Amino acid sequence: MKKYWIAWTLSLLFTIVCVLVNKFQWQVPSMLPLEFAHSADQMKTAIDKIPAADKYHVLMMNTRWDYGFLIGYSLTALFSFFIFFDVFQLKVRMWVYLLAFITGILDALENAYLYATAVRQQEQFSYFYYWVVRIKWALAIIPALMILMIIGYGLILLLRKRA
Repeated sequence: MKKYWIAWTLSLLFTIVCVLVNKFQWQVPSMLPLEFAHSADQMKTAIDKIPAADKYHVLMMNTRWDYGFLIGYSLTALFSFFIFFDVFQLKVRMWVYLLAFITGILDALENAYLYATAVRQQEQFSYFYYWVVRIKWALAIIPALMILMIIGYGLILLLRKRA
């Protein structure tokens, strides 16, 4: 169990580092409108809101760090599942890996379009991208809830040790 907690903590810290780098170094303030754009024109409008001379470079760097973020949160979700299953003495099944990584896989597909947009400096909108983003956000609740549940469980364990 201890090895899961160590791996969980390291992956969570890596995720946090990626978030902070994107927030303070490569911020795209209109990321949600960019992700949920209904057309290339809406993507362009969102990119134009980036407060930098080279907007596409900022988008490229943000997307690179977002790959780190998606790896981090996918691993954090996986180790959250491992901790959950260990606490309840359940056997880890193959579907756990799918639940842990499906959001990250969809996020990687989304990032491929954003990266292509940044490299070509032309919006790479498609309906595949459109639906990948929406499905990703619909499924994101699963790893988010699992991670939050393990954070809560970890805090309870810490408080009990201190008492």
